[in-house]
Order: sequence, then structure tokens, then C-alpha cells
Amino acid sequence: MDEVDAQMSTWKPDSELMRLNGTPAGEWVSVPARLLDVLRLGLAIGRASGGAFDIGMGDAVIAWGFGAAQANPNRIRSAIKARRVPAHDALEIDGTRVRKRVPITLDLNGIAKGYGVDRLAGILGCAGIRDGLVGIAGEMRAMGLHSPQTPLSAPPTPANTALKPMRTRSGQPNLEVLKNRKAGADYGQVYLN
Repeated sequence: MDEVDAQMSTWKPDSELMRLNGTPAGEWVSVPARLLDVLRLGLAIGRASGGAFDIGMGDAVIAWGFGAAQANPNRIRSAIKARRVPAHDALEIDGTRVRKRVPITLDLNGIAKGYGVDRLAGILGCAGIRDGLVGIAGEMRAMGLHSPQTPLSAPPTPANTALKPMRTRSGQPNLEVLKNRKAGADYGQVYLN
């Protein structure tokens, strides 16, 4: 978890991602392998979604106050007016190096925690732990069985659940919502329908 945070955090000014964000367009930057994996995955999802998922929206995330800084009306206006180039068109990867073709601010918050949960689940699997519920700040992954007959599960898809909170009033995961799913995310008072 520390490795993912040190490489991909937008809350830490010295993270590898923030170092990449601070590099001028056109300049190559060597990045660690795990950050490179997540960048490649984010770019692939961006392409596959036609830009609906875009790791290049960091300026908008910052402007609206969803990052380390508070919302700023001037930044919001700038983000709205900005000419957008999707990250999958703005970034170039060559081996372990990354280059921004145009100025862009990357934000991996839509993917990095899930990557961290998958890595943690993999580490537990290598240690022989096959059954459990792994979570990092709302990202959850279920592995194995609760009992010999009952698979563990995580949050449902909208297609198979009524509108229910993912957490109980006391803040605990809503186990009724967690049945029959293998992964999901909860960012506070999230409701699924």
C-alpha cells in the first residue's frame, strides 16, 4: 500500500505521479514499473471507453476541490474552458519512460486504489490466504468462501439490487449489499440502484 501511495498519490507532492505532472510537456520521465502498469491500464480503459474514463482530468479534479486543494472558482472556469486532449492521446510511453505531448495533469484516483486492492489480494494469495475481504478506503475485493458453501462477495451491480446504502448507519459495510459480488467501491455515503 505504501508503494502505491508513494508512486500514485495526488495528495503527496513528492509522489512519482506528481513528479510526472510537474514535468513540462515534451520531456521524457522514467517512472517505476507499478506506476507504468497503472498508467497503461488507465490509458487502455480511456481508449476502450471512448474517453468516458480519462486519467487526464487532474486539473478538473483539483479545480472542484476533490483533491488536496479546496475548490477554486477561477480554476473551475479554467478547467471548463480548457481544450481537452484525452490522456490516451496526450501521453506517450516508451519502455519505462513517459512523455506528455501536451500539458496535462494526471489523476489516478479512479484506478489506483483498486490496483492496490488487487495487489494486496495477490500478496495474501501468495501467502496462502485464499478466503477474505480486502479493502482500502472503500475499494473492496472478496476472495474465496465465507464458509464451504457460501462464496464471499462485494458490492452489487445496479442491475441486481434495489437502492441500498453500501454502509450501515454505524458505518459498517452493509453485508446484504455485499452478497454475490467480487469487487466494488464505496466513497462514503454511496447508494447503488
